[in-house]
Amino acid sequence: MDDSNHENEETPENSEWAAQIFQACFVGDERAAALLIQKKCNVNYQNYLGQTGLIVAAQQGHLNIVRLLLNNGADHEIVDAWGYNALMKAAACGHTAIFRLILRERKNLQCNTFMGIQTCLTEAATYGRTEIVKLCLEYDIKTIDVTAEISGMTPLMLAVLGSHYNVVEILLENGANTSLRNSSSQTAKEIAVYLADQNIIKLIDSYSGSTSLRIPEILVSCKDDDVHHLGCDISRDKLNLTPLSRLPLGDSKRLLRTSSIVRHIERRSKSCDNAKRKKSSSSKSEGLFHYILDSDGLEKYWYIFKEQEIDLKIFFTLKEDDFQSIGIVDRDDLEKLSDLSYHYKQLLNV
Repeated sequence: MDDSNHENEETPENSEWAAQIFQACFVGDERAAALLIQKKCNVNYQNYLGQTGLIVAAQQGHLNIVRLLLNNGADHEIVDAWGYNALMKAAACGHTAIFRLILRERKNLQCNTFMGIQTCLTEAATYGRTEIVKLCLEYDIKTIDVTAEISGMTPLMLAVLGSHYNVVEILLENGANTSLRNSSSQTAKEIAVYLADQNIIKLIDSYSGSTSLRIPEILVSCKDDDVHHLGCDISRDKLNLTPLSRLPLGDSKRLLRTSSIVRHIERRSKSCDNAKRKKSSSSKSEGLFHYILDSDGLEKYWYIFKEQEIDLKIFFTLKEDDFQSIGIVDRDDLEKLSDLSYHYKQLLNV
């Protein structure tokens, strides 16, 4: 017991080794990781984002390093700054073999994240990880209708939102409830209609046995009483259900949404008399913004957004040409940023 404590003592040498093993786990250098473990370095070292070697190895898909770490005392219960552990990262990234391996050690599919209680099934459904979805259902079928705390989104809704047809089908085959509503009072089918995804609409109908549909009003803006309602004309051939974050810059509805959000931000700013509370809220929003970028390898643009004074709410209004105007030109990154803006706007219900 005393020897173990001595080995993990925070000495300059141990700290240096811990940083090195973290890097080895990130890039997948098995030999370096093994040598550092032999030196008794701290395998549970956490960086400034709370990430351990096990978390980043699971995220990057380095199976042998994950196995090495688990065999040498790595703690699979540790979570990063946003509340995600190695199992959740493996689920989100679709690393099936790693997910199986860690699941043998950890018997709980849930984590208390910055977005509230989340499950591995929630993550797998969000990113369309078909095999992980199957494993989650085999392990604990009761998670099939567990909702995300903030948005009220079920795994089925998240799969529909991402247009993951195969995942939607698997969830329906296993009895996912199609009548549940999220915090915007939408069912999975109504989300599919909102996205004009005819294939998923037909798929849901084939399991629900109903073609009736209540089209909810589309809410523009964030929260509070400053909300604009856009009615939906269901008698037209083409429903007026284009996702608001997909509207072009010049569109009047886009301008309505943007000005509404700006007014909301201005009103919030004026009403925050307590400076400490305002600072705390801003810090939390920045942390979420940083996480969203980091989740898709776009952390390098964090300082551009900071320099341009673009916060999370403004980010949700931006389109591809907006990102280009502030100097982001890589085509793949532009598509990722547009997708992230759209996805998290829906997921966070703002």
